[in-house]
Amino acid sequence: MIGATVKSVGVATMGVYPGYTGSLTVQGPVAVTGIFDYLTLSWYLKGIEADECATVPAGVSNACGVHIHEGTSCDDASLVGGHFYDKDQIESDPWSPVAATAKGNYSYGAVAIKTGKTTRDVQGRAMVVHDHTGARVACGLIGSAPLTSQIPITFAAYPGYAGDLQVTGYSAAYTVFGTAFVSFDIHGVEDACATTPEGVGNACGIHIHEGKSCDDATLVGGHFYDKTKVESDPWGSKVYTSKDGIARGLFPVRIGSDDIAGRAMVVHDSTGARIACGLLPASFVV
Repeated sequence: MIGATVKSVGVATMGVYPGYTGSLTVQGPVAVTGIFDYLTLSWYLKGIEADECATVPAGVSNACGVHIHEGTSCDDASLVGGHFYDKDQIESDPWSPVAATAKGNYSYGAVAIKTGKTTRDVQGRAMVVHDHTGARVACGLIGSAPLTSQIPITFAAYPGYAGDLQVTGYSAAYTVFGTAFVSFDIHGVEDACATTPEGVGNACGIHIHEGKSCDDATLVGGHFYDKTKVESDPWGSKVYTSKDGIARGLFPVRIGSDDIAGRAMVVHDSTGARIACGLLPASFVV
């Protein structure tokens, strides 16, 4: 995936599913991007079931699901259709395990799914949110208005770092209404990060920082988030897990701001030290 372009598709803004008369009012964006033949869903939803979807019920089809459907209407339930994927290429329904886990009555998350469909194929399709019984409760069409998108950044040694680790690879980030979605494919990290060391600040972390320089360590700054909107540092738990010196992943983090253009992305080692740095693009293609 190194050198891949994050392709922007758009955002579905959720409203009531046609004909739904229950008590849930699910609101918020579900964004779709693509990397190679994977679709990536990113969401920040409120109004979902706080208790019933805190742990997704086992054995319940579509429970707490967030899925792209075949139809291109949210006005008529008969036109929404089933899950959208290429049944000739994909043997079993790839949408079945995709669910929005509740954190209170909110859910934010990201997942990459191989559907056999391209970003172009999903334009205008219906995005559907299900409750814990699998019933359809919310619907929104994937609009043509794009997300911020970017060419993924590459890493170099952190300014002043003189250790043995040489981190290569890429990271990409975009935001949806104050939630950043970070993806990465990095090589040359420690096997000590196969399991994150307990009680070590920033151990095995990969974070967006305040500064806009990777040339001067004094200008990189601390973790970037809006302290007026987000009570405590949301980056502490955002870590990579390594295997044979490689770490790949995708995670959301609620930072309360969309102002990430040009900022430094920093990779930490198992001691929490800063070992690699790369700059997000100074301007995004929108």
